[in-house]
Amino acid sequence: MAPKKTTQATTESVSTPVPVEVAPAETPEVEVDKYATVLEKLQSFATEIKELITVVKTLQKEHNKLKQQKGSRKAKKAGGDTKRPPSGFAKPTALSDTLCEFLGVPQGSSLARTEVTRIINQYVKTNNLQDQTDKRRINADDKLKSIMSMQEGDKLTYFNLQSYIKHHFIKA
Repeated sequence: MAPKKTTQATTESVSTPVPVEVAPAETPEVEVDKYATVLEKLQSFATEIKELITVVKTLQKEHNKLKQQKGSRKAKKAGGDTKRPPSGFAKPTALSDTLCEFLGVPQGSSLARTEVTRIINQYVKTNNLQDQTDKRRINADDKLKSIMSMQEGDKLTYFNLQSYIKHHFIKA
């Protein structure tokens, strides 16, 4: 057997830490005071926010009232107290002699297109000229065909009525 080796034990020196002075722990009373001050600040902010919200709501209401008043002013201006002269189809226009004869008005008269159309529609109803299968069509009799200047095969409807009578309105 082989001889045993002996090992020497090394001794290390262990140093003890130097005590460090630590600040004394705060007492719970100091922490409670801090919480109380923070809580007071939060409550004051909350009341300020509530006050600001009420101010904003009143401003919104005032704004909406002003908006409505402005809109009503526009409506008053549009309607206005002054009457405008008729224009477009409502403007009286000089009529041809043949149309005046058909309508039963004195020659050289002026009527609005709406009035002429109303009289022609009344003539169609009284003489039962409306097509029974297709109510949009008008079965023109000879008297109506004479003022419409219709060609053979033309179909008269309420939609194209204006195009057939437009030549009877004399432009100024």
